[in-house]
Amino acid sequence: MPELSNWYGQIQNAYEHLLNRAYFFVVLLFALSIAFPAHAVFPDPLVNTATVTVPAGVNDPTSSGGVNTATDSNNLLSQADLSLTKGVDNAAPNVGDNVVFTITVNNAGPNDATNVQVTDQLPAGFTYVSDVPSQGTYVSGTGVWTVGTVTTATPASLAITATVNATGPYDNIAEVTASDQADPDSTVNNNVPAEDDQDNQLVTPMTADLSLTKGVDNAAPNVGD
Repeated sequence: MPELSNWYGQIQNAYEHLLNRAYFFVVLLFALSIAFPAHAVFPDPLVNTATVTVPAGVNDPTSSGGVNTATDSNNLLSQADLSLTKGVDNAAPNVGDNVVFTITVNNAGPNDATNVQVTDQLPAGFTYVSDVPSQGTYVSGTGVWTVGTVTTATPASLAITATVNATGPYDNIAEVTASDQADPDSTVNNNVPAEDDQDNQLVTPMTADLSLTKGVDNAAPNVGD
C-alpha cells in the first residue's frame, strides 16, 4: 500500500520537524544571586541580554543567522545605609550649665544619600543656645536639621549647645526622618530605637539638697559664762 507508506512518511517528517522547532520554545527560568562590592557603581538602567545560538545542522526559521537574542532592562533601586550616633560632652552637668550634643550621620552606601533630614527636638530639660552644622541648616523651633546630601566618603555632623534647666525630661533623641534612598536595615521617621538611624543621649543633672540647722548648749547663760 504505497499511499499508506507515503502518508506515514509525511507524518514522521512532520513529527521530527515539530521536535526540532519545539527545541527553541523552551522557557528557561533562572534565579541568580550575585554578591557585589559594598560601594560598587552600576549603570542605571541595568540592561541584561541573553542569547541562544542554534546548534549546527538545525534550521530555526525564527532566528537571524542562527542566533536568538532577548534583552531586559530594569531601573535600579538605589540604597544608602545611613546610621546616626549621638553624644554629649558632659552627661552629669550642674543645673544652669551648658552642654554640647553632637550628632553624626554616616553613610555605608552603596549610593550617596540625597535630601537627608534629621530631627532632634530638644526636650523641656534644655534651652537652646546655638548650633554648628558641618553642612545644612538646623531650626531649633522644629528640631529639623536639613542635612542635604551625605556621601559615602564624608559623614555629616551637628553640634547643639543647650543650657540645662532645673526640671526635665533630659533624654534627647535624634533620628533620620527623611532620605531619597531606601535604607537596607532601617526605616526613616518610624521612631524605632533599635534601628541604627536613631540614637538618644540621657543627661542626669547633678543635684544637692542642702539643709542647715544650728543649736547651742545653753540658751540662758550668765554674763561671763
